[in-house]
Amino acid sequence: MKRPPLHLRKFQLTHDRPIGVQIYEFLRREITKTYIKPGTVLSENKLSEHFQVSRMPVREALMHLRQDGLLDVQPQRGSVVEKISVSNLRQICFLRTAIETAALRNAAKLDDKTFAEIAHKLSLNLIAQQAIPADEQSSAIFFDKDDEFHSLICSLSGCPLCWNTVQSIKGQMDRIRYLSQGKVSPLEQLIDEHARIKDLILARNFAAAAQLLEEHLSEILQTYIPIRRDNAQWFLQEDEDMPN
Repeated sequence: MKRPPLHLRKFQLTHDRPIGVQIYEFLRREITKTYIKPGTVLSENKLSEHFQVSRMPVREALMHLRQDGLLDVQPQRGSVVEKISVSNLRQICFLRTAIETAALRNAAKLDDKTFAEIAHKLSLNLIAQQAIPADEQSSAIFFDKDDEFHSLICSLSGCPLCWNTVQSIKGQMDRIRYLSQGKVSPLEQLIDEHARIKDLILARNFAAAAQLLEEHLSEILQTYIPIRRDNAQWFLQEDEDMPN
């Protein structure tokens, strides 16, 4: 089967951060935003030429992408962009829900100043979400604000590793979000759910907020179905798909 060609958008490396980290973050965005398709080969040599760097930072970036579950190493082909696995998606959803709801329940242990600072940021985030214009760029803007919203929830844990862990495992979720572009779960609905979760947090009703958050995060286990139907080439055919 013919492999999709690799077309990378322009990206300017800077000197203030490790090169491997910058390349990793750039390639992760390109994969999760669906600019790079499943089956695309990411060659160390070609990427080194593209970024005009040695192979070492490229190798580091590819290693992190493999750890994120976005790349597979195939014999005689190298690093290949993985298709979306539904069984993996279910595991990611379980882990993410466990982390974020635990962070919410920990909020009761925070000192008043720290809680007030996070609550204020959540309020500002919702104001920004509700101001997103209804145009072609709305989904991309919302996804950034959505990440910010959930990172603030993770910050209620007092554990910086929480959001780092969620970010490292949710690549499959992100690709589904970008394939959807707000068509399956309307942005207005998602923003309303965020607003209700925020209001419960501000009211310090953390148990109710955690329950609503669990329902919110589990929606993807239903919304992926029409997305998969319309984008079958992006998904793995797994054991559950095989006829008995």
